[in-house]
Amino acid sequence: MKMTDVHEGVLDDLGLGNVGRELDNDERGMNKDYTQIATQATGFADMPKGGTIETTDGQKVEVSQDEAKFLARFNGREIAKLYPVFGIKPSFANDPDAMEKAQKIFASSKGLMAVLNKIRK
Repeated sequence: MKMTDVHEGVLDDLGLGNVGRELDNDERGMNKDYTQIATQATGFADMPKGGTIETTDGQKVEVSQDEAKFLARFNGREIAKLYPVFGIKPSFANDPDAMEKAQKIFASSKGLMAVLNKIRK
């Protein structure tokens, strides 16, 4: 068969137009309540008045510029420094499960306040 032999309708989608459509969703399987406190804090670290950080449970917590700078330090693998605050004991260095657990706790209002209370004494 040559391309000149192909007429409209011959090679239409054959009724498969929606097959695989669910794979087009790039956020498929991602946790809806996932937020990064350190990333939000980084945005407020340069603002003289600080800002408002929103947690996964919908709480809004006001932080000063100095508090935002402190919270911004716990981005990425630095979250491991908060393990003692959250009572997490990793199985090994750079344990991804422990990091994920710490991120989830840190992203909640309870976890955020636990960290802030350490510096607000």
